[in-house]
Amino acid sequence: MASSKTVRKLQVVSPVPADIDIANSVEPLHISEIAQELNLKPNHYDLYGKYKAKVLLSVLDELEGSADGYYVVVGGITPTPLGEGKSTTTVGLCQALGAFLDKKVVTCLRQPSQGPTFGIKGGAAGGGYSQVIPMDEFNLHLTGDIHAITAANNLLAAAIDTRIFHEASQSDKALFNRLCPPNKEGERSFSNIMFRRLKKLGISKTKPEDLTPEEINRFARLDIDPASITWRRVMDVNDRFLRKITIGQGPEEKGMVRETGFDISVASEIMAVLALTTSLADMRERLGKMVIGNSKAGDPITADDLGVGGALTVLMKDAINPTLMQTLEGTPVLVHAGPFANIAHGNSSIVADKIALKLVGPGGFVVTEAGFGADIGAEKALKMHGGGPQVVAGKPLDHAYLNENVALVEAGCVNLARHIANTKAYGANVVVAVNMFATDSKAELNAVRNAAMAAGAFDAVVCSHHAHGGKGAVDLGIAVQRACENVTQPLKFLYPLDVSIKEKIDTIARSYGASGVEYSEEAEKQIEMYTGQGFSGLPICMAKTQYSFSHNAAEKGAPTGFILPIRDVRASIGAGFIYPLVGTMSTMPGLPTRPCFYEIDVDTATGKVASPVPADIDIANSVEPLHISEIAQELNLKPNHYDLYGKYKAKVLLSVLDELEGSADGYYVVVGEITRTPLGEGEITQYPLGEGKSTTTVGLCQALGAFLDKKVVTCLRQPLQGPTFGIRGGAAGGGYSQVIPMDEFNLHLTGDIHAITAANNLLAAAIDTRIFHEASQSDKALFNRLCPPNKEGERSFSNIMFRRLRKLGISKTKPEDLTPEEINRFARLDIDPASITWRRVMDVNDRFLRKITIGQGPEEKGMVRETGFDISVASEIMAVLALTTSLADTRERVGKMVIGNSKAGDPITADDLGVGGALTVLMKDAINPTLMQTLEGTPVLVHAGPFANIAHGNSSIVADKIALKLVGPGGIVVTEAGFGADIGAEKFMNIKCRYIRALKMHGGGPQVVAGKPLDHAYLNENVALVEAGCVNLARHIANTKAYGVNVVVAVNMFATDSEAELNAVRIAAMAAGAFDAVVCSHHAHGGKGAVDLGIAVQRACENVTQPLKFLYPSDVSIKEKIDTIARSYGASGVEYSEEAEKQIKMYTRQGFSGLPFCMAKTQHSFSHNAPTGFILPIRDVRASIGAGFIYPLVGTISTMLGLPTRPCFYEIDGDTATGRVLGLS
Repeated sequence: MASSKTVRKLQVVSPVPADIDIANSVEPLHISEIAQELNLKPNHYDLYGKYKAKVLLSVLDELEGSADGYYVVVGGITPTPLGEGKSTTTVGLCQALGAFLDKKVVTCLRQPSQGPTFGIKGGAAGGGYSQVIPMDEFNLHLTGDIHAITAANNLLAAAIDTRIFHEASQSDKALFNRLCPPNKEGERSFSNIMFRRLKKLGISKTKPEDLTPEEINRFARLDIDPASITWRRVMDVNDRFLRKITIGQGPEEKGMVRETGFDISVASEIMAVLALTTSLADMRERLGKMVIGNSKAGDPITADDLGVGGALTVLMKDAINPTLMQTLEGTPVLVHAGPFANIAHGNSSIVADKIALKLVGPGGFVVTEAGFGADIGAEKALKMHGGGPQVVAGKPLDHAYLNENVALVEAGCVNLARHIANTKAYGANVVVAVNMFATDSKAELNAVRNAAMAAGAFDAVVCSHHAHGGKGAVDLGIAVQRACENVTQPLKFLYPLDVSIKEKIDTIARSYGASGVEYSEEAEKQIEMYTGQGFSGLPICMAKTQYSFSHNAAEKGAPTGFILPIRDVRASIGAGFIYPLVGTMSTMPGLPTRPCFYEIDVDTATGKVASPVPADIDIANSVEPLHISEIAQELNLKPNHYDLYGKYKAKVLLSVLDELEGSADGYYVVVGEITRTPLGEGEITQYPLGEGKSTTTVGLCQALGAFLDKKVVTCLRQPLQGPTFGIRGGAAGGGYSQVIPMDEFNLHLTGDIHAITAANNLLAAAIDTRIFHEASQSDKALFNRLCPPNKEGERSFSNIMFRRLRKLGISKTKPEDLTPEEINRFARLDIDPASITWRRVMDVNDRFLRKITIGQGPEEKGMVRETGFDISVASEIMAVLALTTSLADTRERVGKMVIGNSKAGDPITADDLGVGGALTVLMKDAINPTLMQTLEGTPVLVHAGPFANIAHGNSSIVADKIALKLVGPGGIVVTEAGFGADIGAEKFMNIKCRYIRALKMHGGGPQVVAGKPLDHAYLNENVALVEAGCVNLARHIANTKAYGVNVVVAVNMFATDSEAELNAVRIAAMAAGAFDAVVCSHHAHGGKGAVDLGIAVQRACENVTQPLKFLYPSDVSIKEKIDTIARSYGASGVEYSEEAEKQIKMYTRQGFSGLPFCMAKTQHSFSHNAPTGFILPIRDVRASIGAGFIYPLVGTISTMLGLPTRPCFYEIDGDTATGRVLGLS
């Protein structure tokens, strides 16, 4: 039971305030108190902030022998589109059982999708005085599970198209050689995951060289039939224009175009797997078995065939743990999984329910809910099913739903009666909760109760938990307890598993009231295929509308005699079910004219919502990290300065800056590098070897902190997941100079990049949605939907609308006062589709999304346009995060982001679209840097990760500001610059970090290509090649010194470097004007190998003789700024495309020419291609107005990366016994 310690008695107010006001009026208990009441020990959970915790599955092992409690499922009648009842009743019932009836109780809820939160329904935390709190944390991000699902789903999608692409362009031999590349000794081997495919093919050989040509063909060539692919990409936003798209339209994809589409994230099979899995090992098997389509021979192709099953498990390894939260009255809630109830089974997870049943024990209650078919006896729903007027979101309810109408309620009870009959068929007792609202009369409530009892309900209880919390559901709690104690028969199923697919579908259809089933030609074909492949024994999960028993949402009540149309039949093999698509069921919802995001904003004052060296992963796993609170303590951070995210990560709150405002700063050191060696997407060079900058940054800090007794903080960018699973691997440093835990650093971290992805794509959906609605509505209709009347019929502007009114010079405060001309200007943005620069983003290397066509579905009414995806870190929102100084500053910057122009040429902003506040809410936790540690226990702040090609490529200003205050005078903050970039915006003292291999390449050495062993030129001594390459280093030193800073060169020593080569670099660096040049071995020896470097850096910091200088003044023209930067690269001139000229003219006219510049160019050369004597070509010019810079696109620079033939994910897997990550580098 919930004790007096955790039970909170509510002070209810009438009329019931808005849900968010109630939620914000209560101070939640620290989640450790809730855990304690459940007898959860600290080792059973990881904290995620103050009010959430991940409950670890290991608790099940400890409680294996204990008995279970009672298991109660809350379902409902067919709902109205407003979604009132089910979650509220579930929460209210639990508050009654725990806070008033002295029972041990746990609520098990699904995690809500952010699509409806910002769309039409709003949040899903319950309502009134029966809610889960904190409400904003419940509805937004939670602990990142849906973001993890999105990332895993889209990695698999990218792997599919990438494999088709590489198989089409390579021979069997070339493909096999890239899948099994030789190591340094020239030997080839299979990765662990490849043995799964070999076993499937019946090949028992263990060495690649032993395979025959026929076996090589069968192993290496999946031969995927593009027409058979059922795996779609997903996004956690309502974006109707992604339902049907064409991908692969870029020139690099060589004409490999195909039609596909996006679903909403909760419709992903990976979500269903999460909800149905029982352990990490079980999840690994289910993910590996997921079928994405067929080969051209008709054989099913799985995630393990693609080599990605292990990587998917690694992405999902933390998501498998349920999240512990609390209700308004202090009773515990487990939130886990949220499968789309139309497509999957629509319930919270099996593991959450199993944990809860053990925790409550005999006599305790676990209350969970079933998706949709679900709003418990709400009067409004019953009246609608009795023939009442249509219920439409955004319109006031008809008087029929506000005034007494017993006959309408009684007529609607046929729907309730069928739900009762269908549920009783499973052998379960049914208790009907009749939710009482202010407009319901006693006669109507009695009518529902009588109808429920007549239909065979165990009991039917009127309750008022929405208005009174648990107190209003006490009678319901008593009825549920009696029903649990009086179960007389075992659970029964609707059909046996061994009948045919059609027999199962027919049985379910008849339970709806259908007289028969009609199958499309496609559905017939799929049924035949799944039967032939041996999948007919799986259960069936009907994908249909939630608004009717039939396929037609307009058919209310309990229709009979209809034919149920099956449009398609799909399978979730890993999850373990087949799902027929009924009628026009869509897997991607759309946004309404006035989405919920108009109401969502944040109070910016309070933050409330409104080799000789082992593999890197082995080194990282060999060290037990300190609890992050110990690292925080060393920095004199108090517990109120940070929120824990598990044991080894914490979010440092910006409020610490207020407390340290008057204190002095430490020294500020920036680690850069020379132009780097490339690794590529197979044949296309794209990524560096990556041994140098991050490793040097970490090694230097370990030397300063662990050996030179300096107070030091490392400030790093958050790595993107694209390269982690692509070609480069992780970005935590390397060898004995790493950030740990390495897997947590590289995967999800604390969810900031996921938050950026969600915010970016919400804005993208808002753009196309606004164009869509403006095209189909008059000014008056558009205005009426943007400013709908309340219950009293009065219209008002939302807070964000006043920003647009001010921009337009309209001072009126009431909608009815606007003239027709003002209505037109206010309501009609008139966006020019050709001007839209805002693209969707995804944190995965997916070449086929670089250029796509969207809006090809019939619902989009021919509003087709070309666009594309960038990688998430290229989003302007990432740049905003890195440059912002406070929550209030973030709010202003995201609101000012320009997405394109009106047809009159005026810039359109996020605030014009009404979404600036919602974007801030999505980003309000991401603004806080994440505290981690190095292998040697020195502190690291990880924050932001702007794409160094497109944005400025540095960690955030707020992280650096916090770090400088924490280390204080004499302390040192070391940060790094992305790629070979110099910053020129703050007080930076640069270390140009480079490595021998790069210098040899710049001296004319052979090309470095991913998947091939390094040429002997990079393994054997060649002083002349190193000296020739030092011209690159010399230019970097000269360019950096131009800013007025001291330059220390770190010469990273590797086993293949000779003393003569190292000396050549040191001599060249000093000759070029470096303050010092130091040979160091931190990769092999950790901080000890960088002590001399640390001493040199300290001397450079103490001997600064001039202030920071800038390359150009702000008030010169756009072209003058570009020309100045180009000449610093060594260019003799600049050439502008027609598009670039047009954009420069437009940004100048719009008043943006005073912004600084961020050149978007290759990191592999000073030029766009050649090292000397070049004209720099400017292909396009774009602006990040909210972030505050303009970025010209140089040459062929791409903002969406591609996967190689053998991506890193082949090596990445999880140890399902220990949960540790394997193969991450």
